Formats: sequence, C-alpha cells, structure tokens
Amino acid sequence: MSKPPSPSLGIIPLHFDVLEHHIPLSQFIDSARSAQDIIDNFNQEFFDKKLKYELLVVAPQPGGLIELLQVVLPIAAPVWAFLCTDIGKAFIKGLTDHEPSHWAELAGKKTRELSEIDKSKLCTMIIALMVLGFLQKDSDDLEKTGFSKEKFYTAYSARNKVYEGCISNTAVQGLGFDTSHNFPIKRADFPRFIVNVPAPTELQLLEEQPNWKVDIVDLIVHSPNWKRDNKRKWQGSTTEIQDIAFIIEDEKFWHHVKAKDIDPDINDNMRVQWAYPEHAVKPTNVRVLRVISYNGTAISEPLTNDELSAELNAFTIEQKEQNDLFSYTQVSNK
Repeated sequence: MSKPPSPSLGIIPLHFDVLEHHIPLSQFIDSARSAQDIIDNFNQEFFDKKLKYELLVVAPQPGGLIELLQVVLPIAAPVWAFLCTDIGKAFIKGLTDHEPSHWAELAGKKTRELSEIDKSKLCTMIIALMVLGFLQKDSDDLEKTGFSKEKFYTAYSARNKVYEGCISNTAVQGLGFDTSHNFPIKRADFPRFIVNVPAPTELQLLEEQPNWKVDIVDLIVHSPNWKRDNKRKWQGSTTEIQDIAFIIEDEKFWHHVKAKDIDPDINDNMRVQWAYPEHAVKPTNVRVLRVISYNGTAISEPLTNDELSAELNAFTIEQKEQNDLFSYTQVSNK
C-alpha cells in the first residue's frame, strides 16, 4: 500500500496522474461521492449505522491533480468498538495489511495507552485507510477477506465508478493514493479494478433495508435499459441529484414497452414514484414502483398507502404541500 496519511487528519488522497493538473468537475464529484458511498456501506455492515461523520474537501496540492478528502468523526465510539473485536481486526488487516495496534504504534502509542483524543485520531485514520485499501486491493483479495459483492454491493459499485471515470478521461495516466508522484495503478490497470456486481434481489433489499423512503419525483433519463431482465440499471438525474441508478418494477410500464407504444427520445422525461433505503445519504438501491408518466404520456397511478404497506412493509412518505413549497408532510408506516 501507499504511504499512509497522517493519523491526525484522516485524509483520503486520490492522486490523478494528469499532465494539465485538472480533471472534469463531474469526475471530481463522482470520485468524492464514491468515497462517501464506500464509507456508508462500511457504516451499514460494520458499525450498525451508528457512525456519524463528515467528509470534507480540503485544499488541493500541486502535482498532477490531488483530490484530498478529509474524514471528520465527532464520535469515534462505534469505530473503536469495532476495532476491539477479532472480526474488526481481521477486516482492518485485510484492507490495510496491518491490525489496528500497528497503526496505533505508528502514531506513537500502544493501544492500551491511547487517550480518548488519541482513540479519535486513530479511528479517523482507520476509516481513511479502509477506503484507500478498498480502492486499491484486488477484488479477489477483498473477497477472501470477507468483502462479498452481495453485502458490499454499494462499495464495489462506487469503486467501479472511480475507475470508469479514469478510463473515460483519457488524460488520466495513473492513480495514486498519496501526495507523492508514485502512481501504483497505471492506466492499463484500470479495467481490472472494475468488477461485475450482482444487483441485490428484491428479497435481499427487503431484509437488509426494511425502512424505505417513498417520493414522487421528475427524472431526466440519461441511460435507459429496455431489456427488463438485463442486470444493467437505468441511469437518470433529478434537478437536485445527479447520476441515480434505478430499476423499474411497474408491470404496466413494461407492458407499454413490449407493445412499443412508448416513444423514446434523447433525455427522456419521467415522473415516477420511487422508494429507496431511508438511511441513504443519496438515493441508492432505488426501486421505481410506478412510472406515472413517460415523456408526458400517462402510464400508471401512484400506489396508495395500503398498497405501499403491502409492497414495502415499513416506509415514510415525504410530500410537498401545495400551499407551501418549503414545507413537507410526513406519513409513516413503521
């Protein structure tokens, strides 16, 4: 692995080997969101969703283009509890090549000598190292450590996005994970870090993400998928959120597709009723339950609360009130 960041900073350096010292804004944003998605997946699997953190973009440094992301942990207790377990130690060693005690000693203290401030610094460093390790480890090694593509679907998908962005930008000749001019992953290596990740089944989603957020939104479709059984998801954006992957479960919509009476166009417009796991920072594992309209053509009526209850079990609806665009009404079924 690359030289680790300072234990007091929790820095995640993504160093793009580019001649002109710039990359597209979309690639910068996507890579930052990918780091966040990886941490969120770890939060779900390792920290029982109790990890509270901020991910900051800090001042860049010269040399290629260095994107510096900083993890801030107001409370380190969930991470510390994880580090003290045998399972936690094994996962940390799998990602960073060393157990937590090694990183504590690197910071100048033995684990038993750490003050509360030292523990917070160590936990911050560990989160950063976990992300960096996940980004640069071979997928076979990750799976041997216990990072299955089913449980860590979001993290693998986020990693794919980082390397897909590097492939798309032909100016990127390598990727490093520190501030040196060492780029361990060359352009020719990018494809091998992209892996096929099976989308979670509907049953898995219901078991793992029992609480859903339901909303009706307008989408612009960037990448449709007219083959229903294909594993590739649809891609679209709202006015507030870019690059959302989703599946469409509306039988009536697919009937229209089969009958070929839907007229596809560039940047198609959809109004949909969708659901996604309530805790997600941005919509992930998105299920379009009903396509209300497609390019202005009415398709389906939204599900009622009773129908949503039968479909999702536990859910929250957020609806804008007509008389106040800035107020919301919440309907819960938990």
